[in-house]
Amino acid sequence: MLLQRNVVAFWLKPKEVYVKPYDAVTDWIGYSRSTDECCSGFEANLDRLFATWASLAKRSGVGFIPSVSPGFIAKRPEQSQWPVLSKSPDRLRRQIEIGKKYLNKDAPIFLVSTFNDWAENTTIEPTVEEGFSYLQVLKDEFT
Repeated sequence: MLLQRNVVAFWLKPKEVYVKPYDAVTDWIGYSRSTDECCSGFEANLDRLFATWASLAKRSGVGFIPSVSPGFIAKRPEQSQWPVLSKSPDRLRRQIEIGKKYLNKDAPIFLVSTFNDWAENTTIEPTVEEGFSYLQVLKDEFT
């Protein structure tokens, strides 16, 4: 049964040992503490991350679950040097378009990571400033 157990795939060098014991892998927003991986060409890097892990998951007989986020800001003092992934509805849309390429056809699950984390600026809930823009992206992309 898919999703009894899963593992988070970060920017680790993918190895079968990381995924074989699990039913599925996901990526938790593809955020990296490396400015090059995180913010410079983020979507291109995310596409490579998804391709790498989805391929490994398929070879290992487990599922892959794409995960997206509208942005990310690490706010704890020990994270002060981490790069800021600026938040925008267009960023979320681009990530969803990338993630759709890697959806598991047998279990088409998509994850919006940290969708309500106000402290990390990853929220998609409506706000006075942003309106329903992030929910509109989800509606547009998945209907």
